[in-house]
Amino acid sequence: MIILDTNVLYLISGENDNSEINKVAFLNYLKDKDIVICLTSVFEILNNQYECSQYSQIINKVAQSCRSLYFAVNTYEDKFIAPCDLINLEQKDLFYQKTIRNKIGKYISHIFSFFYSNLISHVVCAYFISFQHFKDYSTDNYAESIFMENIQQMANIIEGKIRVFFEKHLYEMIVNDAFSEKNRNHILNKIITEILASYVPTYNNSYERLDNGTFSYKHLYQRIISVSKKIDCDVLFKRKREIKFWDVCLFKSFTELSGFSQKRIQNYIKNMVDQMCLHEDLLFQGYLHDVFKKSLVKILEQGPVLTSNDFLDCLLLNDCNNFKPATVFITFDNKFASKSYPHCFKKILSTKDFK
Repeated sequence: MIILDTNVLYLISGENDNSEINKVAFLNYLKDKDIVICLTSVFEILNNQYECSQYSQIINKVAQSCRSLYFAVNTYEDKFIAPCDLINLEQKDLFYQKTIRNKIGKYISHIFSFFYSNLISHVVCAYFISFQHFKDYSTDNYAESIFMENIQQMANIIEGKIRVFFEKHLYEMIVNDAFSEKNRNHILNKIITEILASYVPTYNNSYERLDNGTFSYKHLYQRIISVSKKIDCDVLFKRKREIKFWDVCLFKSFTELSGFSQKRIQNYIKNMVDQMCLHEDLLFQGYLHDVFKKSLVKILEQGPVLTSNDFLDCLLLNDCNNFKPATVFITFDNKFASKSYPHCFKKILSTKDFK
């Protein structure tokens, strides 16, 4: 059984070309093989305004190049779409194909909202962890370790709200043919910036001294929770104002923080991502683990602009879960191929194997 990455489907159909590939040798390799196309690849094609109209041509050419063709829908995805929906989809009209695209979009928006909501809520956590004046806070029976637990409670409060917001808006973008990387980054930037801005008064007014001249973790926590409960992402998204991420972030760059603060945030990110690996609904391991952690650090270092390809690769790995490990995966994305996924595939073939 061989699973093909989306870029391989484009090469077979002639939609894309790759001068590094010996196409004749590659097609000869495929002709007696059983091929699997993942649900994520179907979505990628149908979500592309140009490729969508070519879906039938792409699938037909792939089917002609191999012995048999199957579609992969894993046990999590079948909550959103039935495998039978993909059978003979290439023979349907464009309207019906977009209807299926929208059904898959329920799954895509669900997973993207999971990523985005957790990224944003934990960036906000890093925002508070970065306070340079933590050493001046009073323990007053409210130790820093307890404060860190309460910060996590704050993350849980806003994560749920953010997830509901993104699931709704990302799905609307899919239905309206607007699910582009540019549009996703716009809404991500707007929400994360507005949420951080909501906490600015809390940070600026957090210097309430106790009688002994120190600050109180407890007072700060109470203010954070109060603001968190009032956050409404729909209201924030509709605000007609232009504010920038670095205008409301406490630090201009993660790299500019003191070594102490960087260490605190890095430890927090590691512990948080390790906990997320236990998430029951997602194959949150390997590449998923790696991409989420790197995306979180990237936001702290460069601001909220993400490349979606990494997320789509993660979803494709989820698609493959039903076929592991007795599966060969072929991709012409050299970055993806350079990583090792022994838990997902028996073998990965890439550009260098078909020169």
